[in-house]
Amino acid sequence: MRITTVSQLHDAVKGLLHELGPKLYFRGQSDDHYSLTPSIGREQRLLSESRLLVTSVAEEQNLLHCFRRHTYEHHHRVLSQWESLFLARHHGLPTRLLDWTTNPLIALFFACLAFKTEPASDGGAIWVFSKRGAWMDDVDVFDPRDDPFGVSGVRILYPFNPSPRITAQSGVFTIQEDPRFDLRRLQDEPMPDCDIDRLTMLSIPEESKLSLLRELHRIGVHHRSVFPDLDGIAASIVTRTVLFPW
Repeated sequence: MRITTVSQLHDAVKGLLHELGPKLYFRGQSDDHYSLTPSIGREQRLLSESRLLVTSVAEEQNLLHCFRRHTYEHHHRVLSQWESLFLARHHGLPTRLLDWTTNPLIALFFACLAFKTEPASDGGAIWVFSKRGAWMDDVDVFDPRDDPFGVSGVRILYPFNPSPRITAQSGVFTIQEDPRFDLRRLQDEPMPDCDIDRLTMLSIPEESKLSLLRELHRIGVHHRSVFPDLDGIAASIVTRTVLFPW
């Protein structure tokens, strides 16, 4: 389904709620060819050098360990492993978390943010899935016995919110045992021990992104509301001036 207006997204979500169930999760990506792979499982580039960062769980654990050590001066305490993981993701450290939201307008915002970067791309995408399994089987991020590196399969995480961005973006995460596994494969390859059910995609045509961003801005979905900090304020002023020149 192609989404060219906010009202079309509203109608599409109503249909998906009827088809897939009452609990839906959304992820917006600016390029419909991008994989659904956590940042730790993607190539990391620096100038002309690039590498797939994860070679072992030990290396990934060491990245988070370093982050926990260096954040002490900012929080004046040792962060828990889960808290460190959520903060690390939102501050750019590669992790095995993949961002999702319960708000389809937030997903649409991210799907429209950039123009295509691959010649084959037709525009952005909003990925949608319904949750499989009962809430009592969820990973408990408050239980010290639940280790981020001991989670099997693909699971949904409901974070506590150490960052205002997570709250503003109605953020949830998926966490996966193999961070190199592209979740798009779940459309054709059902996986045991997986919280994702019925993964589907809504298309955002490239030529509709600008008008969609204007619509979103008018109803209060913009950088300032999605990123409630000074960076968000600055970006919102710039984008407002571009979208609505005086």
